[in-house]
Amino acid sequence: SILSIILFLSISNIKRSITNIFGDLSLISEAPEELNATFSGLIIFASLKVDSAAKIAIQHHWKNSQGDLKHCWIISGGQDALITTKEMIKSMDIPESIFHFDSKYTMRDPENPKNPLKLILKSEDANDPNQIRKIVEAIYQDAKENYDLYDSDIIADYTGGTKSMTAGLVLACASPDRRLQYVLSDYIDNKPVNPKVMEIKLSYSLKPVKT
Repeated sequence: SILSIILFLSISNIKRSITNIFGDLSLISEAPEELNATFSGLIIFASLKVDSAAKIAIQHHWKNSQGDLKHCWIISGGQDALITTKEMIKSMDIPESIFHFDSKYTMRDPENPKNPLKLILKSEDANDPNQIRKIVEAIYQDAKENYDLYDSDIIADYTGGTKSMTAGLVLACASPDRRLQYVLSDYIDNKPVNPKVMEIKLSYSLKPVKT
């Protein structure tokens, strides 16, 4: 099917990006399934459009205040995406306190605690999968330390990011307790219609690069 082809190409791009960082690996994925559950924590990429996959993902887990969503971390690829994020949040009837996205929000780098990380990417970091991986790892650490949310309480959405951003997020979320989703939509006049939130399960094992 078309979905299978798109998914295969997506995973292939992710695999190449991971291989460039770590070396040989074995990547295993299961067929995507429509996600009905809602999660307390959500990690998403900002979009340059207000009506976007990011908004659909948020609304899925909020479910008109009937869902479980309590914290949403939004990673912005730059200032333009940050501006759109603010407009998107204003367009939804959801408490702004749920969202973590601006320059004031900092996290500890799990690999270098003295180095603060932010959710707004510098231009040189937007195409660095390893930097995105560290930011996502920092979000999981931040969620546990400050909000008592464990890995299994959070789901990460890789829709909307660049290939490098997607690769970094998948790298951080390939352990069994970390859930992944994406938004599948048809588009009419560049607007998403009939959207579905899909879950995909990935796991991988790494082998050292031969020298």
